[in-house]
Amino acid sequence: MTIEVGHLRYLFAVDKGGSFRRAAKVLKVEQSAIGRRIRNLEERSRSHALHPSPL
Repeated sequence: MTIEVGHLRYLFAVDKGGSFRRAAKVLKVEQSAIGRRIRNLEERSRSHALHPSPL
């Protein structure tokens, strides 16, 4: 399993910001790019990187 630094950067931005929207704004990328990176990370690690929080 190879995880790139970019995957972790996106993951940390989502964790810190609390949402894909905020992470995308901070990283100056589209929300869909965040989703693709996180999904790719989950596929590579065969686990869930993020879990939805209750509202």
